[in-house]
Amino acid sequence: MNYELVDAFRIDKKYSPEILNYLIKKGELTKSEIDERRLNVFQYVYVIDIIEPNKLNENGIYRFGIIRSHGDVYLLVKSDNQVEIINEFTHKTIEQKVDEFLNLKSNEFDDITAEKYKTALSKWFENRSY
Repeated sequence: MNYELVDAFRIDKKYSPEILNYLIKKGELTKSEIDERRLNVFQYVYVIDIIEPNKLNENGIYRFGIIRSHGDVYLLVKSDNQVEIINEFTHKTIEQKVDEFLNLKSNEFDDITAEKYKTALSKWFENRSY
């Protein structure tokens, strides 16, 4: 993990309930840790674009998880005013969802950027920790 990141929650915090609830469901966090404010979730949880870590709250494909050594890495797609967590789907379905997203946003992402997303996705599939 890049220690230069102080606030690793790189998309609008209005999406935090969906992301935090997913991490609770996966056993990464507990509701009591959040409710009792035993940790600052916005410095403990990262949400970072898979090709441009400095990107802030833009459409894209993001990886997220808990900042720690050897933690699980999850994927979501942020498109306009919504996020969709996609890592629970099959390999083929995830690829289809990413292709659909990139086609839908072709005016936003040039061919080089789309290819970078596909390459980063392939790396994620290889070890689920990219």
